[in-house]
Amino acid sequence: MAFYNDAPYIAESIESILNQTYRDFEFVIINDASTDGSREIVARYSDARIRLLDNPSNLGLARSLNLGLAAARGDLVARLDANDVSHTDRLEKQMRFMREHPEIALLGGQYEAIDTRGYRLPWAAVPKPVTELGVKWYFLFESPFVHSTVMFRKALVDELGGYDPTFQWAPSEDAELWARMAVRHRMVNLPETLISQRYDPKSISHDTSRPDRAQASFVPRLTQFLAVNMKRGLALDDAEEWAGLVAALFTNELAVTNETLQRYVEAVDAMERRLIEIHPEAARNTDVRRGKVELLARALFRLAPRSRRSSVPVFLRMLRAHPQTALRQLPKYVAMGLLGSRARSLWRWWRQRQAVVSRDKRFSEESK
Repeated sequence: MAFYNDAPYIAESIESILNQTYRDFEFVIINDASTDGSREIVARYSDARIRLLDNPSNLGLARSLNLGLAAARGDLVARLDANDVSHTDRLEKQMRFMREHPEIALLGGQYEAIDTRGYRLPWAAVPKPVTELGVKWYFLFESPFVHSTVMFRKALVDELGGYDPTFQWAPSEDAELWARMAVRHRMVNLPETLISQRYDPKSISHDTSRPDRAQASFVPRLTQFLAVNMKRGLALDDAEEWAGLVAALFTNELAVTNETLQRYVEAVDAMERRLIEIHPEAARNTDVRRGKVELLARALFRLAPRSRRSSVPVFLRMLRAHPQTALRQLPKYVAMGLLGSRARSLWRWWRQRQAVVSRDKRFSEESK
């Protein structure tokens, strides 16, 4: 765990590790020159398993994690961000799996989303692929893993030189490292939920107003990263056009024309066909079908406010790919089709309402 000014959440994160059912571990915590009292909170814990390291200055997440990796003595390393919460049996489940499957280099899992107060956000969590083929497919458009869920074999990451500090947004430092690992090693996700990931609009992970997000190099760097993955995963000589379309749809702030959206939809179909040519079993793989829905949804929500007629075929494609995942998108689709630009306000209201319902349910269960 590396932290920088995480005073509101770090105690809960630390205790979620100290209270694990699996007890035999060292807990390496790196203070990245915090100024908000976070270090003092960590220093209060007297558990002998904690090793607290202090950076002399703020180095950023990737460099801090590399220092933690250099200090770690175990052959397996698990990650947790300082504002997330591990479920009590998370380490036990992952340790058992990694011991039983020595061929697996990295193991992630599912997550639930919570807000800054700890209330569940049912709309925010998106399933991650649980098959090796699904992982290969997801690498073509996003990271197949939630960083706080991973456990990996340290020696393999050391061989690769650890995290690359030059990657922050396009892609993130963890996605870039996993992509390098995937060239020669196998990796999967468990179907079980392992952590609660905190959704904080002000955090660096979710604040899309940050200059890092808007910088001119963002889309080109993401395009380059995806193109490399597509060339490797789909055995292509040239994947720049497909990668560029996927990168362009990654951020809602980038202007996209109707023609571009149509080419994007056609590219998604072509990517799936190419994957099936190489791996015929992909035609029946649930992860692949679910991932295709997630890809098409990016186009759907750009088309719906401007042209309901053009968006209908996209939604029908989604239904054919994986009905259950497509129907999860239906409320947002209907709202955007009927209300246009006003749908975003309605969507925010609906998400807040879901959070309130989840909170009330939690209070009711606790009172019993």
